[in-house]
Amino acid sequence: MRDGTKQYFILLTIHLSQSFWSAISFMVDKPIFEGKPVKMSEKSAAAGSSAPLTPRLELTEEEKEILKRQIYTPESQMSRLALLYTCATPYDLLLLVISSIAAIVGGALQPVSFLLLGGLAQAFKEFFIGTSSGSHLSSLVARFALYYVYIAIGQFISVYISTAGFMVAGEKITQRLREKYLAAILRQNIAFFDILGAGEITTRITADMNLIQDSLTGKLSLTLYSCSNFGAALIISFVKSWRMALILISAYIAETGSMSLFSLFMVKYTHKSLAAYADGSSAAEEAISSIGHVTAFGIQDRLADRYQKFLTEAEGYGLRSRIALAAMMAVMNCVIFWTYGLTFWQGSRFLVVGDVELGELITILLATLTGAFTFGNIAPNFQAFSTGIAATGKILATVSRVSPLDPSSPTGSRLKAVSGTIELKNIRYVYPSRPDVLTLDDINLRFIAGTTTAIVGASGCGKSTLAGLIERFYEPLNGEICERFPL
Repeated sequence: MRDGTKQYFILLTIHLSQSFWSAISFMVDKPIFEGKPVKMSEKSAAAGSSAPLTPRLELTEEEKEILKRQIYTPESQMSRLALLYTCATPYDLLLLVISSIAAIVGGALQPVSFLLLGGLAQAFKEFFIGTSSGSHLSSLVARFALYYVYIAIGQFISVYISTAGFMVAGEKITQRLREKYLAAILRQNIAFFDILGAGEITTRITADMNLIQDSLTGKLSLTLYSCSNFGAALIISFVKSWRMALILISAYIAETGSMSLFSLFMVKYTHKSLAAYADGSSAAEEAISSIGHVTAFGIQDRLADRYQKFLTEAEGYGLRSRIALAAMMAVMNCVIFWTYGLTFWQGSRFLVVGDVELGELITILLATLTGAFTFGNIAPNFQAFSTGIAATGKILATVSRVSPLDPSSPTGSRLKAVSGTIELKNIRYVYPSRPDVLTLDDINLRFIAGTTTAIVGASGCGKSTLAGLIERFYEPLNGEICERFPL
């Protein structure tokens, strides 16, 4: 007999065996336990199927509350930042404070350096017009060059401390948050997972945690650096000449406005491009997973054309995003030279009447351009930081959720000895994810220790449900599960 014929007869035998037991169960309307019929109500067997006897199951308020607490996740009273705070040790908090101070110092040092450049420009002017000697200029240049060395060292130390500190603290906090989330997942009841989407837990542990870690390690540091840089530049500009600084506010508006406007288009088209690529990947995955059917029906070309449409759509959105980027870079460079022209055009008038010196004009110009760039970077960095904090929302809900069947709970009494005999008394059960379908109704069973009991019945009559209830995966609406004492 060939292998294919053997396999056919084996499958036929299994099918006939299953049909036989299903027919026996249907005729007597009772599952078979140890060769003896054990009573299970007709309502239980029918309710487990896809077509219940009644169009809608009526439950009491107490039963509805039992179902609700198995799947309901209340809003947490703890804030998202408080959740991150609970994952930080005193050492982590100290490291974050030191790193924040370092980021603020590092951001303020760059505009301070423009004071030296303005002072050098003023010294060269005085030398060329003959109001200062060459020795005085040489001494001043040497001193300012030494100041630049000090600023470079301070910039290196402050940026290194802020970057490394936020990375170390952020990674440790995220690691503890992952552990806390996993511990919360493991203590949840099984009904909680019935309402979760496919891959939702892995998405929280990977994608959401990566967003949180990125916001703590990089974006928070850059946000503090940019705010400090912008604030120092603005203060220096107004201290040197408030009239000139007020005129150059237009550079802040133009630079920030162009970056914000074109960034919106870039983000919009980038998201659409990624969505088109995701749809194309799903289409390709479906085709490959069903390659047998694809080949059998000869639809390879149709599926390839469908995949090509997604790629073409993604390419179009990607091109628009790059065009927006090119336009943003072009406008930003135009604003730089417009600022040069405005500074020298209006600054020359203030210079003639003695309202401003050349060194002050150079300082204000450089501080304005630097402040405009960093001010434009505050919003994207802060938005990324806010996105990372917002990603803790569902994680916080899971961490703070109290499971009605918590295996890690220390409360309750422990059995000093286990007999092994399990008894089900008047069990009535409905799955929380299917509240309109009665799965078990008034079930009374006794499983004696040391014996083997077979549960046989048609698909949907409640065999797996009984096993889940015995394992305390679910909570019955009525009745008790006992091992000498109610479990």
